[in-house]
Amino acid sequence: MGQAFSQTDAALARYWYERRIYTYGPLSLNPGYATVFNAVPVASDPRHPDWQAALLGLWVTDSPYVQVIWIADDTQEGASATQGWADAARAGLRRFNVFAPAVRQLSLAVNNTSSSAIANFTLVYEIGLKRLTVAEKLLFGYGLASSDTARIGGLSLQDVRALVERGTAPVPIDQEIERTLDNQLLGEYNGASGLWHAEASTTTTGVAFASVQVKAGEMAVLREIAIESAAAVQLYVDRDGDLGLLTLNGAAFTQANDAPWRPFIIALNTLQFRVAASSTTVAPIRLRVTRHHAEHALARAHRRRVRAGRRAG
Repeated sequence: MGQAFSQTDAALARYWYERRIYTYGPLSLNPGYATVFNAVPVASDPRHPDWQAALLGLWVTDSPYVQVIWIADDTQEGASATQGWADAARAGLRRFNVFAPAVRQLSLAVNNTSSSAIANFTLVYEIGLKRLTVAEKLLFGYGLASSDTARIGGLSLQDVRALVERGTAPVPIDQEIERTLDNQLLGEYNGASGLWHAEASTTTTGVAFASVQVKAGEMAVLREIAIESAAAVQLYVDRDGDLGLLTLNGAAFTQANDAPWRPFIIALNTLQFRVAASSTTVAPIRLRVTRHHAEHALARAHRRRVRAGRRAG
């Protein structure tokens, strides 16, 4: 099955921004309503949130009998009898875009409206987690903390609010961080990137087959995962002491165009990849972990945002 997104998962967010992949299935989806995940609250203090979670993408089995329903704070998809149907999604378990941001509640469910179970039902979803800037808090109408005024580089709240109203702020943190790190791309970590035969066994902790020890002055970023042949393994990704930050069901990787899943997980110390299975199995796995010069990289992205706001003023 893989793990489900939760408030505990949200609390593991690091380094300004990350994207994670989660798998639900393949399984026999019984008639009726089934909760995929329900994170309440998303932020530790929803009145003055520092982080926001967002449902960013979905891959779902094509079925005219399955309704996909999600709630993101005050918005809901699949609220009517004609909305949210899985046969309108892209065929072949291909990703389609969603943007459902939340700080109070983020949940996802499926409803099998038929009278029979649906075999091999699969749903994969992508969650983005980002640390909010003051401009983003103003845009979404979130409450500000007393520390927020110290984060805006000498600007007044009135200045930032004016930039938001004019549409020149906020600058998307995810794009800024990815662009900053890509500008400092040094290559790939050969201890993880590449084409692997991962030997899985029945051990509950999994067998490590690839790892990265991040070099001094660098960052590692997990950018791609593919588990070919829909191998029946559990893939665990550990990051900087967070064991099982991702837990993915390899059998859910059945995309028609064979495109990899594209997480964005920054590591400053270590990345490790482990596999486990119900019987001894060799799983063909493809990974991409990139190397980046780390000196003040995230701070530099933040300074760009501040300078952009000042220029817009």
